[in-house]
Amino acid sequence: MKNNKKSLVEKSKNKQKRSFIKKNLRKKDLRLAQLEDADLSESHLGFTNLDAVEAKNADFSHTHLVRTKLSRSNLQGANFTSSQINRVNFKFADLRKASFAFSHILNTKMRNLKMWGASLRHAILKDVSFMNSDLDFADMRGVRAQGCSFFNTDLREANLQNAKMMGCTFIEANLKRSNLKGADLSNTDLDGAVLIGAEFNENTKLPFSDVKAQLLGMIYKRSE
Repeated sequence: MKNNKKSLVEKSKNKQKRSFIKKNLRKKDLRLAQLEDADLSESHLGFTNLDAVEAKNADFSHTHLVRTKLSRSNLQGANFTSSQINRVNFKFADLRKASFAFSHILNTKMRNLKMWGASLRHAILKDVSFMNSDLDFADMRGVRAQGCSFFNTDLREANLQNAKMMGCTFIEANLKRSNLKGADLSNTDLDGAVLIGAEFNENTKLPFSDVKAQLLGMIYKRSE
């Protein structure tokens, strides 16, 4: 009986720890916290220290993250959908399969990150650097990006269909077998980018001719 009671108390405590819905956590120090599967949706996380947290599959949807620290954190599968993200430190974080769909991400360095299979669908990005990050298989459909850097970024088989990339750089990026159908890349720098197998169509806007695109190994696929 004592063991059962102890187990129930521990479960109750864990449940309480994992519920932060609509909480004001501004400037809190939560370093090394165990937040796996935690619900932090609609919370205020401005200036909060979340370095090295274990937050796999945590829910950060509809949150405000301003100058938040999330370096070296495990954020695999975390949900940042429809969040406001400004000047956040994600240095060395694991963001594989995390979702940033419909989020606004501004002035944030997302360099050297593991973002395999992450979703940025319909996100608005401004002055964000993904330099040296792994974004292969990422869902970036309908992204609106301005002044972003994808220098040496791995975007193999990423889906950028109907994305609008304004003033972005893809220098030495790997876009092999990516989906660029309907994407606007007319005002981007693709110098040294690998484009072999990347698909485009009549609605794709490139900074060079369709002839050059095919010479670079891109594949033209007419819209059905």
